[in-house]
Amino acid sequence: MNQKWRSYFNATILKRGRDYVANDCVKSFHISKNDDNMLLVNAKVIGSKAYRVSITHDLTSRQWNMECSCPFAKKGNYCKHEAAVLYAYENQANRPKSHQSADRILWQEYLDKVYNARCANGQFYFDIRTILGDLEMPMAKWLSTPDLPYDDIFDYSDLQPMYSFSAADREPEAAFKRSFHFSFKPGKKAIGSLTCTKNKLLTLQCTNPTHRDRICSHKITLIDAFIEFVTIININDATSVSAENFIQFADQHLLSNRPLEENQASRQLQIIPNIVIQDYWDSCELRVGLPDGFKYKITSFPRFLAAWNHKESLKLGAKLTINFAADQFDAPSLKLLNEFYTAFGYEALLNSDTGYGVETKDIPINGRIADVLYHYAQENNGIPATINGDKTILQATVEPLSKPKLIIKTSFDKQQLEGINITHPKTDDFRTVPHAHGFEAEYEITDDEFIKLTPTSSITNELVNELDKPGEPFTIGRVRVPVFMNDILPDLKQNANVDFQDEELVRSKILPRPEFIFRFNATSHELLLKAFVKYGKFTLPLRGRFEGEMMNRGLFQDVPAETRILEQLSELGLGTPLDNEHYENTYVLERTPANTYHLLQEVIPALKRLGHVEGSAAFRRLKVMPAPNFSIEAAFENDLLNLEFVGEGLNAKQAVKILQSYHENQSYAELDDGTILDLTKKAQQLAQIEKLVAGLELTPTQLAKGKIQLPGYRAVYLDTMLQKQHELDCRRNGRLSELIENFDHDDQQPFDLPDDLASTLRDYQKKGTAWLMKLAHYQFGGILADEMGLGKTLQIIAMLRSMPTKQPALIVAPASLVLNWEAEFKKFAPQTKLTTIIGTKAQRRKLIAQADDYEVVLTSYDLLKRDIELYADQTFSFEIIDEAQAIKNHSTAVAKAVKAVTAQHRFALTGTPIENRLDELWSIFDFIMLGYLFNHRQFGKRFVNPIQAGDQAALTQLQEMTAPFILRRTKKQVLKEIPDKMEETYFVGMSKAQQDLYNAHVARLKDWLNNTDEAEFKNTKLEILAEFTRIRQICCAPQTAYEDFKGSAAKLDTCVEFVENALEEDHKLLIFSQFTSMLALIKERLQKKGIPTYEIIGQTPKAERLKRVNDFNANDDVKVFLISLKAGGTGLNLTSADTVLFFDPWWNAAAEEQAIGRAHRMGQKHVVSVYRLIAKGTIEEKILAMQEQKRQLAQDLLSGSQVANSRLTKQDLVKILA
Repeated sequence: MNQKWRSYFNATILKRGRDYVANDCVKSFHISKNDDNMLLVNAKVIGSKAYRVSITHDLTSRQWNMECSCPFAKKGNYCKHEAAVLYAYENQANRPKSHQSADRILWQEYLDKVYNARCANGQFYFDIRTILGDLEMPMAKWLSTPDLPYDDIFDYSDLQPMYSFSAADREPEAAFKRSFHFSFKPGKKAIGSLTCTKNKLLTLQCTNPTHRDRICSHKITLIDAFIEFVTIININDATSVSAENFIQFADQHLLSNRPLEENQASRQLQIIPNIVIQDYWDSCELRVGLPDGFKYKITSFPRFLAAWNHKESLKLGAKLTINFAADQFDAPSLKLLNEFYTAFGYEALLNSDTGYGVETKDIPINGRIADVLYHYAQENNGIPATINGDKTILQATVEPLSKPKLIIKTSFDKQQLEGINITHPKTDDFRTVPHAHGFEAEYEITDDEFIKLTPTSSITNELVNELDKPGEPFTIGRVRVPVFMNDILPDLKQNANVDFQDEELVRSKILPRPEFIFRFNATSHELLLKAFVKYGKFTLPLRGRFEGEMMNRGLFQDVPAETRILEQLSELGLGTPLDNEHYENTYVLERTPANTYHLLQEVIPALKRLGHVEGSAAFRRLKVMPAPNFSIEAAFENDLLNLEFVGEGLNAKQAVKILQSYHENQSYAELDDGTILDLTKKAQQLAQIEKLVAGLELTPTQLAKGKIQLPGYRAVYLDTMLQKQHELDCRRNGRLSELIENFDHDDQQPFDLPDDLASTLRDYQKKGTAWLMKLAHYQFGGILADEMGLGKTLQIIAMLRSMPTKQPALIVAPASLVLNWEAEFKKFAPQTKLTTIIGTKAQRRKLIAQADDYEVVLTSYDLLKRDIELYADQTFSFEIIDEAQAIKNHSTAVAKAVKAVTAQHRFALTGTPIENRLDELWSIFDFIMLGYLFNHRQFGKRFVNPIQAGDQAALTQLQEMTAPFILRRTKKQVLKEIPDKMEETYFVGMSKAQQDLYNAHVARLKDWLNNTDEAEFKNTKLEILAEFTRIRQICCAPQTAYEDFKGSAAKLDTCVEFVENALEEDHKLLIFSQFTSMLALIKERLQKKGIPTYEIIGQTPKAERLKRVNDFNANDDVKVFLISLKAGGTGLNLTSADTVLFFDPWWNAAAEEQAIGRAHRMGQKHVVSVYRLIAKGTIEEKILAMQEQKRQLAQDLLSGSQVANSRLTKQDLVKILA
């Protein structure tokens, strides 16, 4: 064999491949060769899962091609499973040649492995090796047949194992004969059958005529099912399906004793049950409708129950829809519905394991359902029924149950008991019509009666029903005979006439019911368990076997029962018992806290339900103690929050150990003194503590110190979290309780206002001022986020006047608003000593040095950035930043400058705390309360990324953290007397020349973007955006981009016409555009019409701006104000205007809202009309849509709804141009 395949793998992979082969993990191995000189190797490798490996080897070119279904191989790697198969192939190739085919050798090896792996102590009744070993199994087809669950192919109800005795019942050569039949589910027509004795295959057939002489996929599926059935499902003997079903029914019935429940009723609709009997199948259907109307059949009982349980509506027919939110059933119907609900159990009903799928409409009559239907018949003068197509009313009656006759015969093979056969003579007059088996009684249904049979024997009735079914004989194999003799036969003898001539002989051949004993011991390093089984006076190790006399007597242990115990011991994590020179049939576990807890809390309670548990003195000394109760002590002192997690009787280190163990998903915690604590009963409390620890970002080091000191601003959020943690007791000191009380009652105003301002401020402004003062009182910061025009400036002035300090307050605002702040102070606080930092560098240095001589210092963002080193030695009582969106980018020099100023209290004013990204909110909070929203990286990990992924819990947490420190009011909320605003969009079509120019530029930019990758996009973004801006200018007026353009500009024409109409109706207008060149064109056109205008653009001096604003508000000589959106969008009061026109849209809807706020604000007496001119069918329509997305981002966080981030990306541009 060519060994160059090893070069595909590294040494580690090769070693793991060899280990797989050594541990016999390569299964279903098959080798073949095709006509193209290609060697094909297929196999399964059992690792953490079963993986399929397919390898081809070109014998001509010596090339290898490998595929494996494992994740490592799917990433393009050569894996250990492929190496294992190649090693197995190499071993196979080096074996001596046999006269048997390779397929038969591999098939026999497979059967040997299955038999040895599944054989319960060598007592399989059917030997799959001798039954199937001579088949020429095509291993490639066996390997390629899908490993589907059997119920995906056929139901076991279709799988009919059949048995028969020879004519002479006790002839030694008599043998059971078993036959399997199955039919494929709808869509597949082939039917297969297999018959065999316990060691010989008789027939293997498929009804597809083309498959009769070969092993097809149908036969393979049948063989696989046969192996599964005789080695796992129906192990060790020849007990038939019907007998097994009966024994399981008897076991369940002997343990069943469940009470019924009833609910009170209301009166509206009716539910009528109907019993349906067809041949030997009995079921119940429910019909619902109005008392005098048609009754609709409930076609899906689970869906009906779900709608009823959730108070939803459900349509049952063309003329009936039930609204379960209202009372809709009369008393008998509601009682019936509740009893059905209780009988099924809603959760169990929806579980496919119950056998009742989602579309269940015919409900089998058994168990509690039978009892419920009988009670209904009693209480309602009968119950409707359809028997073999005939409708009738069944009356409830009671009759004694006659005893049936049962004949029991035995079969022996070489003096050893093979099994027993039970029959019910056909001449017996015992009732054989369909029976219903209830929990209260057995029921018989005739043509006109629903009969309750007494005395009750569900076991006897079930047996007779099974015996009376046509088909297979009823056989109980030798391993199940002890169960029958010890547990079931006594019941049968009381309730039936049993003819069992060989009873004593059989009893001499069986053992009593097994009892199980579990003996525990403990050494300094190990935990030990020995398991025993006891049959009467005989006791032996659980895995032991009878020898000597017991073996000679042919007595068989209850292998199924013993196997179940072994399986449960394995499922409990005890592994396999050791049996060597050191241990005798002993389960051995290392003595660790984990194993000790597992044994005491989980294993022993389970074993007590299976048998008798004993423990040595050393083992009984092992204890698991309950975890103590936890509480929290919190105090607000010296503007800091002191926090301590207290565990009863524990020190801080021990408390941390418990919390760490819980965090690691352990059910226990081991303390340093060896004490093991059970955490399960304190799981809710510990989970709530963990949420608090995570929410406050506490570290193990902090917890280990015991008392934790946090910034005072964490107190409010701590209280918010504690309100949700009902399992935790928190003891607060007086000042913390006072703080929480103040924050819980926002309507309280414990602070005094100056008399002159108290009469000036509106109620909402008084509350806002009190809110600011409250935050300052507790050394907190805040964001006053009132909508534009609600007087944020006045509320700050009122707070500063109400809280005089020895140090000055610093107010930072955009340069365009500094003069406005001066004017507001002169109007509302003329006595305030105020200075404005302006002038040359030397002049500003002098003013800053004299800051302590003033109460308020005003400066702009730009000047603060340039002068920041001059503020190094200055401390302010307050630092207040206006239009705080100026620091939304935390990495800018402006943001760094405002955060570098030393101030006792910090407040931010902004109507738009978020314009585009959540990071903007973090930057503002980083200014007002450093560290409150953690550092930037933590904020992204904890909030930004989850919220962008749709995590509602992260959004809720962020809102809970920020809500106490953000005050947001809208005009509609607080200013009922202010007129509303009306908004309307005008779409304007472009002229042909304008449209052609637009289309050409759009086509060029689209081509550019489509041929640009992400890296190139980033490098040429400025050029791309410049072209994009040119397209927007063409939408406005091509003349703004091309001075020589001679065509018309449709929006400009519309604008002029709009202005003329507005002036005729005596309106005053504000016209905004982002392009000063566009404003110049509008001004030129209006002047030609004799319409005067005022104008504010970036080059307009600040003093001139204020003069023009005052003139516009005071006089009606000029009724049109042209404003650059960036230059005049904030800080201007233009309430004399009642009409706002946006000539072109801007990405940022918040900027437009600010512009609208110039007119729609305090002092406005008219309805403000807002109009937008949009070039139809252009990118302006897409920009309008993007505005809505960004507006929603800010509104969502402030209102607590979903947040979505938005950036202008290459994909955005491509989408807009589409």
